[in-house]
Amino acid sequence: MKAYKLPSKTIPRSPGIHQGWLDAIRSGKPASSNLNVSDPLTEVVLLANLAIRAGKIV
Repeated sequence: MKAYKLPSKTIPRSPGIHQGWLDAIRSGKPASSNLNVSDPLTEVVLLANLAIRAGKIV
């Protein structure tokens, strides 16, 4: 375990929803809560939930 090295962080930590929003406005860069990332993940989870409730493959 001593030889193990942690992987480098690829996603910056969020400073918080409000601060992230203000930082995005000031810098002109996308906010860390970018919906292009969260939308597909949410769709998969909701579809899986639907399949579990229906007891069928969706």
